[in-house]
Amino acid sequence: MVKISKEYVEGCLKLADSENSKLTMTERELTGDNSPKLKSFLNNLCAKDGTNYLELGVYRGASLISAMYGNLKTKAVGVDNFSYDTKEVKKVPPKGYIWSNVQSALHDRIKVYTNTHGAKVFAHENVKIIEEDFTKIEWQKQPRFDVINFDVLPITYDNLDALFDLVIKKATGPECVVVINGYSDIQKSQWVDNALKTYSKDFEIVFKEQRVSSSQRDHFGYYSGICIVGLKRKTSTNSKPITKSVNK
Repeated sequence: MVKISKEYVEGCLKLADSENSKLTMTERELTGDNSPKLKSFLNNLCAKDGTNYLELGVYRGASLISAMYGNLKTKAVGVDNFSYDTKEVKKVPPKGYIWSNVQSALHDRIKVYTNTHGAKVFAHENVKIIEEDFTKIEWQKQPRFDVINFDVLPITYDNLDALFDLVIKKATGPECVVVINGYSDIQKSQWVDNALKTYSKDFEIVFKEQRVSSSQRDHFGYYSGICIVGLKRKTSTNSKPITKSVNK
């Protein structure tokens, strides 16, 4: 477990505002539902040695690769069931199917970084992909995460509630940092704030930062907007012991 302070997050944001990080132009231009500033921020946020990073809604892997790039002692779990794609007309595939093109794009990108860069900038062995609905995972059996990036689409209040109730309560330690995408949307920002109030009995808000804009696809800002929350588990909330590492 690593401690990520408010000052550290503020420093990560300040660097990302100018697109400063370990990322090269190649990573900053990786296509996906993100932007150079957002990818730079995730790269900076996951730079501490020993960070356990969880990304819910991996999509084609641009954010996950950016978070891991050059951070060779960071471990990551990425989760996606490939059941939603904003670029498809119908968004949701036929019942019983997934968007296999998104699935293959993710694995192809990871393979490219593994084969091209090797262990110099991308530690493939520290990345685990779970192809499942995040609400169906037994989170108490997963490691404790220091950073959670929530980018599940579509964003609904039920999904946000599940994030807190199923994931944060069961798969974090005494403190964690949660990044929630889509915060530029007024309704979604209200859902986030309501969820934080609902779970205030379980967690204290240590700090809260945000980056928003008037667009939901702002490639010059933080894409759909982000809310960054530092949470501290209250003593009345049960926590689980560390029994498992990120690797299989």
